[in-house]
Parts: sequence; structure tokens; C-alpha cells
Amino acid sequence: MFSYTYGDINEAFYSSMEGMYGKAVAWIVKYGIQEIFKARCEKIVSDTADMGWGFHDVLADIFSSAFAHR
Repeated sequence: MFSYTYGDINEAFYSSMEGMYGKAVAWIVKYGIQEIFKARCEKIVSDTADMGWGFHDVLADIFSSAFAHR
């Protein structure tokens, strides 16, 4: 991953990535295709477990809101 190669990145970077993940998940939910993308979205969350700025927690919350009840 980028941050492992180049070091920690500023908060704006993480906020941008959180926003994009949120938009992608919202699109997935809007079109009812959670089962198609659930594993990939979950992997994104698990791959961020050791990243900073609370990034993983935000992605985990987004994932949980969209996929937990399915």
C-alpha cells in the first residue's frame, strides 16, 4: 500500500479516501448489489487495520452500516 511504502499521510488524504469509500458503498446499497461487493468492501476494511488517523474505524463503520444486516 501507498502509506506503507511512502510513510504516513496527512489527514486530508484519509478523509478523501473515507469519502470515496462511503460514496462507493452508498452506490452499492442504492442499487442493491451488496452481495456482489461485500467481500471486496470487507477486504478494504481489513487491509486498513494498521493505518492511522482513525481511518480503519471510519471504514469499518461505513461497512457495518451497509452490510451488517445482510
